[in-house]
Amino acid sequence: AFSFHTMMTTLPSLVILPHLRRVMRAVRCLKGVSSDHAHFSHTEDIATASNVHVRTTDTIMGHELVVTRSFHTDELVFSFSSRTSENKSRFSIQVGRDQHTDGVGPYRNMNHSCQPSCYIWPLPLAEDVNLDPTAYARIGVFARRDLESGEALTFNYHQTEWEMSEPFECACPDADVRCHVGGVGRLSRVAQDALLDNTSAQLWPHISQWIVASSAAQHRIERLVSSARHARDG
Repeated sequence: AFSFHTMMTTLPSLVILPHLRRVMRAVRCLKGVSSDHAHFSHTEDIATASNVHVRTTDTIMGHELVVTRSFHTDELVFSFSSRTSENKSRFSIQVGRDQHTDGVGPYRNMNHSCQPSCYIWPLPLAEDVNLDPTAYARIGVFARRDLESGEALTFNYHQTEWEMSEPFECACPDADVRCHVGGVGRLSRVAQDALLDNTSAQLWPHISQWIVASSAAQHRIERLVSSARHARDG
C-alpha cells in the first residue's frame, strides 16, 4: 500500500528531478552536446567544446564567447552541428539560400565585428551518421589571427547572411565608421562587388552566388531600361 512514509520519501524526487534534468540539459546545451544534438554531433564537435565558454559582459550584447586557450591563425577553435530549416532568427546562421541553423548552442554568443577575431566555414557532416545535408549543417570556427586565452570570438555576419531578421547598427570600437549590419542583400551593389573581390571576406558560397545573380539581374534591368528609353526617344 502507498504509505505516508513512501509519499514523503518519493515527493522530494518528484520535485527535484525535473529541475535537475533541466539544469543538466542546459549544461549540455552550453557545451554544444545536448541530448537533442548528441546523435548527430561529430566527435570533433565534442572534443573542441572545452575550447570556449560564455562570459557575461556589461555591453548591450550581454554575453560573449571567449577562448579558454591560445590559438594560431587559421587553427580550428571549435566546431558544432545544427539542425537547419527555412526559419531564421537573431541567433541563427544562414548556411544556404533558404537554410538557417536552429540558433541553439554556444555559437549564439558570437557577436559581430567589422574587424573579427575569427571566421566560420562549412565542414562535412559526421561520417558515421546518415544525415540529410538539406536538414543538417556542421560549421567550423577558425582563428582569423593569433588569439590569446580569454579573447572574444567575433565574426563578420556578412560572411553568411543575405537578409537578417534583426538588422542593427554596428558599434564596434575598432570600426572606422559606424555601419548598418542587415545582410549582404541590403548593401549597395558597389559594396557587394567589393566583398566579392575581397578574398579575406571568406564569403560563403550562397552569398557569392547571390551577389553574382543580383549583379547580373541589375545589369539586365539597366539594359531593358536603356532599350526602352532609346525606343521612346527614337
